[in-house]
Amino acid sequence: MGRFASGQGLVQTRPAIPRIEGIWSSVGFLVYAFLPLLPFAAVGIRRTASFELRSWTVFCAVANVAALLPFYGLVVDSYRWALLLDIPICVFAASGVASVGRFATFLPSLTHRILRQTITLASLSLLLLSVLYVGVPAQEAFQYYMIYPDFVPTSMLQNSVPLSDMANLRGALNWVAVHMGPDDALITHQAIYGWAKAYLPSTDHIVNYEYSNPLDGVSFAISSRYSSTWAIWWTPGLGWHGQTYFPSGFVIVFQNGDIAVYVYH
Repeated sequence: MGRFASGQGLVQTRPAIPRIEGIWSSVGFLVYAFLPLLPFAAVGIRRTASFELRSWTVFCAVANVAALLPFYGLVVDSYRWALLLDIPICVFAASGVASVGRFATFLPSLTHRILRQTITLASLSLLLLSVLYVGVPAQEAFQYYMIYPDFVPTSMLQNSVPLSDMANLRGALNWVAVHMGPDDALITHQAIYGWAKAYLPSTDHIVNYEYSNPLDGVSFAISSRYSSTWAIWWTPGLGWHGQTYFPSGFVIVFQNGDIAVYVYH
C-alpha cells in the first residue's frame, strides 16, 4: 500500500512565508552536510574549469533552496538535492586545498608554516570525522552526525535501522508474518517500511506513515476498514528517529530483543 499521501506532479503548494522546518531542512542541511569542506570548496570552485561541475552545483543548490519559495515549490525533498552535491563539493575542496598549498609557498616562512599546519590540522580533523562515522556504532554516534537523523544515517553501521538491531527486526517481521490476519494492517515508520516490504510475504496490508505520527497510520487503517492495526518499533525508551515511545493505545504483544510488535487498541 506504501505511501498513503503523496504529491502530484513536479511542484507542490507551500506557505507564503517559509516555515522554520523548511529553512532547517534546506539551507540548514546544505550547510551542515558540507561545513568542514566549505572553506576549501569556496577557494577551489574558482580554480575548477569544469563547466559541467559548476552547472550541476548551481542547479542543485538552487533546487535545494527552492523549498523556501512561497506558494509553490519542488515536490522533491530539498535535502536530496544537497546529497547530489557530494562529488562536486569534494572536487572543489580538493582543488582548494591544492591551491592554498601552492599559494603558501610564496608567503614568508612563518606564515607559510602556520598555513601548512592549518591545512594539516584540517586534514586530520576530516580524517578523524570519517573514522568516527565509519567505525562507531549507531548507538554511540558522534553528536555531529545525529543532527539530521531523518535525512542521513548517524553511522556507517546504520541503514534505516542500526546493524545490531537487524536480527531482532527480522525476527519480529517473521512473527508478524505468521500471526497477522488478512484483515489486519501493519503501519510502518519509514525506517521499517523497506524491511517490511522485503521480509513479509505480502505487502498488500502495509501502510507507510513515513515520518509522521503513528496515529496518522492508525487513522488511515481505520478508514480503510482494517479490523486491527499492528506496528513494529523499538521497546519503550529505545526508539530512534526522535520517537522514543509509541503513543498511548499501542500495546506490546511480542518482543524480540529491543524490537517489539505493537497492536493498537
